[in-house]
Amino acid sequence: MLKNSRFPKSTSNGERLLDWNRPPFELCDEECMLMALSISICVQILLMAYIAFTLLNPYAWRIHMYNEWQRQRFSNFIFGRLVLHLDTAQTLHLVGQQENGCQRARRMAMDAVQLFRRDAMKILYPAHDIRSVHIGDLYFVPDEEEKLIADAGYDLDNFEVTPDFLIHLLYPERVGHSCLSENP
Repeated sequence: MLKNSRFPKSTSNGERLLDWNRPPFELCDEECMLMALSISICVQILLMAYIAFTLLNPYAWRIHMYNEWQRQRFSNFIFGRLVLHLDTAQTLHLVGQQENGCQRARRMAMDAVQLFRRDAMKILYPAHDIRSVHIGDLYFVPDEEEKLIADAGYDLDNFEVTPDFLIHLLYPERVGHSCLSENP
């Protein structure tokens, strides 16, 4: 009874079930095995083609390079804008020594720093996917302002503002602590 329940050869009404004692290749004929092998090979080829297309896609590489260029351009722009606004505030402070001019210069400098912080946060901690095709909307650089910065002498084409540099500007206390810990 136990043997019939573990390895059934036939049911009570005489139908034949799988015979577990026979080799597995006798259960399917050659056409069935060839079809399974063909499907397996096709699936592997499709999977390899998908992986190759994903890794070697030149269009995705171009988009990535454009996004990095746009991000670098925006980084240079916000640093140049900060320097220009601080220089303008300093000039306003020196020209207008009266109390009203000093307060206006201080407010202008604070606004420039806040604007820089907001835009630097967009670079360091983006809210959107960096691989997006529409990264130009996130890191938009107005041509007029870029030209104004370049005309003022703060053209940063040969200077690369890195994320580390932005972190050092945003969090100077981190730089001070790390320098103190390195020097005994």
